[in-house]
Amino acid sequence: MAASLASSFASSVRLAPASSFLSGERIPQPSAAASSTPAAVSASPVVRVVAVRKIQGTVVSTANDKTAAVEVKRIYPHKLYKKRIASVKRYQAHDPENQCRVGDFVTLAKCAPVSKTKKFVIMDIRTPRVAGQPSGLPPLQSEAAAQS
Repeated sequence: MAASLASSFASSVRLAPASSFLSGERIPQPSAAASSTPAAVSASPVVRVVAVRKIQGTVVSTANDKTAAVEVKRIYPHKLYKKRIASVKRYQAHDPENQCRVGDFVTLAKCAPVSKTKKFVIMDIRTPRVAGQPSGLPPLQSEAAAQS
């Protein structure tokens, strides 16, 4: 009963497509001879758009080989109250040459997954390090006692 009612409704109501493109007709392309510009000028190269996600953060751990844990801070408004909320997220980033140290400010770019958790690669290190201090942190107590 319901199937016959639906088919009778569909046959009584015909929806016309909004344009000829929606009905499947091909849109005629202008010919090269009809245009006033030369063919070399009108031929535009195909532009490939790739969305690259780049984020910046601080290195918080370099315990694993060729991996750096980067902490990214983000401030966004609350949906209802519009108060600014700070959220922190940690990303595992690929550091192929083990150049990063704890405390460095780095830029990450999204890449093909290197492992289960690493989907970012370190593009550049922004914080210059001071010679003699590998990470900008104070020396350990044992090193300070050995120097004095």
